[in-house]
Amino acid sequence: MPKKLDKTPFQNLAGQSANINKEDVNKELAQQNQVDHSNQPDTKKEKEKPKIQWSPESLKQGQIIIAEINQLQDQIKKESDINKQKEILSQLNQKISQLELLAAKELKHEYTREEIIQSIKKIKKEKDLDIKFEVDEEGRVRFSKAKDKIDQIVKILEHENNKVTRINLGGNELGPQAVKSLAEALMNKNNKVTNISLWRNNLGPQGAQFLAKALMNENNKVTHIYLVDNELDSEAAQSLAEALMNKNNKVTRINLGFNKLGPEGVKSLAEALKNENNKVTHINLEANKIGLKGRKSLKEVKKIKPGIVIKF
Repeated sequence: MPKKLDKTPFQNLAGQSANINKEDVNKELAQQNQVDHSNQPDTKKEKEKPKIQWSPESLKQGQIIIAEINQLQDQIKKESDINKQKEILSQLNQKISQLELLAAKELKHEYTREEIIQSIKKIKKEKDLDIKFEVDEEGRVRFSKAKDKIDQIVKILEHENNKVTRINLGGNELGPQAVKSLAEALMNKNNKVTNISLWRNNLGPQGAQFLAKALMNENNKVTHIYLVDNELDSEAAQSLAEALMNKNNKVTRINLGFNKLGPEGVKSLAEALKNENNKVTHINLEANKIGLKGRKSLKEVKKIKPGIVIKF
């Protein structure tokens, strides 16, 4: 069933209520499928969310998503076939997740390049660290000798005054054990990383397993993750698929190009993409030797969720 949606962040969208009433959907499906909703959370007890000052771009995007949600609600009320109801319900959950992520983006404070630099310098001084780093104009942090300095990177990411939201660790040959330490940092309550690049780091299935565990943690904030050229096979795909189906997962973009996923690995990921908890809107699976079987699995995803962008 669709998760309970807190409407508060969307009340001022376009000066009107978003008019998202999921209780109607729940009641309608309960009549069809005899589902018990007695354990649904009581939104009256939830803490009031702060109001959002929508940017023009997000305001327009939010209006489009809300219109799509309303259309799907109308469709599900008119549909009598249970299997088709489930398909529509899956699409509805994805649209709601997109709206929630859009609201989260508007609420999130974007640090300036100078703020990020100063925060790292202060942490280095406090913790007596000697790691060197660079911050580009978009706020991406690149640490020198990341594999040898992984413990210092972890200390920075876990610090309460950390302001690192984007981190580029690509091409460092970190390996599974270093990634395990990094994954632990991503599960820390002080972690703020939303965008992480780990291309060409020889993660393998074990490294993928460590990352998957982090993505399933409630403190995880990663929405964009790049895992190109990491010796990822079908086992690794299974671990990542499990993460994408977890309710705590927040990943919307994932790049798995130039790995060894194969048709079985892609099949696992395809099942995850169809799951109601999946939030992925863009996925890159290029150069993975997925074969006809893998292509078939992805085409099935597109039938259920036509809005997903899949490269293969």
